[in-house]
Amino acid sequence: MNAILNYVPGSRAAYFNEAKLTGLPIEICETLEEAILSHERLKHDVRRFVEVGENALKFRKLHVDGDCSFGKWLVKRELPLKVKSSVEYKNVRRLHSEFHRVAAQAVNLASHDKMDEALQLIGVGSRFVRTSNCLRLAMICWRDKIRWQGL
Repeated sequence: MNAILNYVPGSRAAYFNEAKLTGLPIEICETLEEAILSHERLKHDVRRFVEVGENALKFRKLHVDGDCSFGKWLVKRELPLKVKSSVEYKNVRRLHSEFHRVAAQAVNLASHDKMDEALQLIGVGSRFVRTSNCLRLAMICWRDKIRWQGL
């Protein structure tokens, strides 16, 4: 009865309980959830830096996709071959690397007073926006596939 009272449709607990995930699949889904949020924050921070010039030190290693916590997890986590050989893993890894490369390029341009080029790189319909959106969607698709179909 308590489980019924504690159930909130759409909540994180409900999301994972409905899919009956345990072990590695839930770890991957939770990691993807965190990565989606952290990369949205990073996208916002890059845009803010380019537009306002806030805190360049924060972006020192932005070009290294394996330097953020999600990148370290993607590269160094001992994931089963089944996961690392999946289309979803390969797509997310490629897009994640591209996201960091484009974000670093925008920060580099802004740091060298090439504001017009930097603004163009992060503007509506730009490579930065497309890459960021594709990464977010790829992570969501991977998470949802695991949620409903397992590894």
